[in-house]
Amino acid sequence: IYRVARSNLEKSSSFAIFSRKGLLSIDVENAPIEDLLREVSAQSKINLSTVGNVRGNITLRLVDVTLEEALMTITSSHGYAYRKVGDIYLVGDPTMKPGQANPLLTEKVVYFKHIAAEEFLAMLPNDIPKTIATPLKDINAVALVGTEEMIARVEKFIREVDADSDEIRSRRQDAISIEVDSEGLLTVDVKDTP
Repeated sequence: IYRVARSNLEKSSSFAIFSRKGLLSIDVENAPIEDLLREVSAQSKINLSTVGNVRGNITLRLVDVTLEEALMTITSSHGYAYRKVGDIYLVGDPTMKPGQANPLLTEKVVYFKHIAAEEFLAMLPNDIPKTIATPLKDINAVALVGTEEMIARVEKFIREVDADSDEIRSRRQDAISIEVDSEGLLTVDVKDTP
């Protein structure tokens, strides 16, 4: 069990990390994220490198969480991401900057079987940024660039909508489904319309 006190923390912050049986308990108030990551790295005995400027303060309380859960919570709270590459955890800003490679991002091409690539962007739910996907019309596919978590979400969505069924593909933003049952009752379903 470790208790960490750092003289370079702001006076209004508190900072405590406990590690027991491979689980972390973290209790921080207004602590710099970079300092928190440094201590998590030291106490978990992992290699960690920041990509770009990791700034901001964080207040959180986690009890008996895995390293992965702690990193996900810490990074996602400020729009950062993490990725494990070999034995090194990379933490930083997951946005793509022109002319720069970003080791936090993954690239993947996904091929469609039943929908057209040019229709795909209009089908994406609002919580998935359209900038993650570039339609490749010539090969009926989409090129994805994003964090592993975001790409997994898009792939799951593609599995749901790229089916040989008009009902499933109706998840487009402008979709309206009308069904008539055996008793003549009408069911109208409006999905994701603005």
